[in-house]
Amino acid sequence: MGLNTSKDGKQESKNGTWPSVDHSLLSPSGSMSKRALKAAKERNRIMLFGENGLEWPKCKQPTEKEHDLRLAKTYRDLASNGMSVRKFMKLAKQLENKWSIRDRKCKSKLLG
Repeated sequence: MGLNTSKDGKQESKNGTWPSVDHSLLSPSGSMSKRALKAAKERNRIMLFGENGLEWPKCKQPTEKEHDLRLAKTYRDLASNGMSVRKFMKLAKQLENKWSIRDRKCKSKLLG
């Protein structure tokens, strides 16, 4: 198939640029056994993405408070542009009150 296996078990293509065609996937009748197909797909997966696959990007996720306050701001912006003013103002106030009440409880626990 055009793979070199190094001492540490990593496989690399012989030409070093792009993997060659895996001829085990091409059969004259157009079909192959499930086992052979699974093995060929696994070889291709390892060749393209490495043994452990791709790593997910590590992005910092907003906290629940940041999310809610950003959503409240969006609701206020929608209301200021004339979209369902009462509904969006009510939702914004609910989210903001939710965090102001929690903040007050946390401060009171810290103070005394």
